Amino acid sequence: MWGPVPAGAGMLSAAFVDQSASGERGHFYPEQVRQLYSFLPVGLIATAVNSAIVLAVLWPVLRHPSLVIWFGALLALTSVRILVLRRYNGTDEHRKKQRYWGRLLIGGNVLSGALWGLLPIFLFPAESMPHQVFQAFVIGGMVAGSVGIYSTLRLAFAAYALPAFVPVTVRFCTFSDGLHLAMAALCSIFMVLMFMSSFRNHAAHRAVLELNVENQSLIRRLSEKSTKAEQIAEELRNLTAYLHDVREEESKRIASEIHDQLGQSLTAAKMTVARLRKSPENLPAGLREGLESLSELLGTVLGDVRRISRHLRPLVLDEFGLEAAVEWLVTDFRETTGVICDLQSGISTGSLGSDISVTLFRILQEALTNVARHAEARHVRIILIEREGEVQLRVEDDGRGIPADYLRPHTFGVLNMKERALRLRGEVLISPAEPTGTIVSVRIPTNAR
Repeated sequence: MWGPVPAGAGMLSAAFVDQSASGERGHFYPEQVRQLYSFLPVGLIATAVNSAIVLAVLWPVLRHPSLVIWFGALLALTSVRILVLRRYNGTDEHRKKQRYWGRLLIGGNVLSGALWGLLPIFLFPAESMPHQVFQAFVIGGMVAGSVGIYSTLRLAFAAYALPAFVPVTVRFCTFSDGLHLAMAALCSIFMVLMFMSSFRNHAAHRAVLELNVENQSLIRRLSEKSTKAEQIAEELRNLTAYLHDVREEESKRIASEIHDQLGQSLTAAKMTVARLRKSPENLPAGLREGLESLSELLGTVLGDVRRISRHLRPLVLDEFGLEAAVEWLVTDFRETTGVICDLQSGISTGSLGSDISVTLFRILQEALTNVARHAEARHVRIILIEREGEVQLRVEDDGRGIPADYLRPHTFGVLNMKERALRLRGEVLISPAEPTGTIVSVRIPTNAR
């Protein structure tokens, strides 16, 4: 008569997420009503089909107009309940008054159960034991099926089962023979078992609801913490970006002051020493040697000052763009370290913003510094290209590779490169090269700002 009905059918609505798991009836009632209405179509179909079967089986025995009236009343009630179900499903979730809809469903259960209960009272085939058993079997099957449908709310199950099955049990008790009394006893035992099964199903439903509430509460808390973590991460990224900007501006200012002031002062001092060296030739030999040493020292210091100034903020980056700055950086690296460098560059002049240019220059500067410190490489290949809306930088060396400690996320060098790229919606990937060495790959959208 009935197929098994999944106890967990029906999804928790979004409105139920905010409800408490305190165990009070009111906290679960709305969801219990939703689940009842989600199961209701199965019960309505079973009612229509089984009532038609009962009419067909009992008609040859009874042939009473009341049987047709009973069948029509049950179909009419089923039709009304279908309309109620459609109205419920068509109502906006936030406007549903679940207690009102719950009362409608329980009332429908009472009427439906009562109509099934009328069958053994007024339409009982007293002369045919097989038809009596059939009638009890059908009603018992309806009650058994209702365990899976209405146990979510115990009152809904009782409202259907009691008026449906008590009359057939009482009807068997009206007979004095042992067979009918045994049937009544079996019906009583069956009813007790159905209620016990209903209580177990209700407990299982309740446990699922409580677990869902706890899960949804946990998800909500995790979501809130995740949102807070994302906000903190965003704030940290903004702070990092601000610090990078401040550092670049400060480096630019210091480089300018070193170049314009200290560099000029050292140049003037070197020129003064040069003039003193051209003084009358009767200068003491020790003084002339001191002036020569001082001139050489001033030249060395002046070269160091210019090199420091260029590394702080190369003027070529501001004046001629990224490609020229990269060529200068690679040339300086080659001359300083003696490492063979191949540069392949292909970007549109002026197509990149200042932020992208500075970011790529600093990442390349950090990568080459790491090669000099850690790689012991003999050859470095640098590729800077613009492709498919991205500017891509690749630095590959043939050294012994970067130590594992350096690749840890908290390492400043790696973190610095990744944070610089991330603020422009880019990424930095560090991977081993074959057969030896390290590859640093950078991708940044050309429209990043």
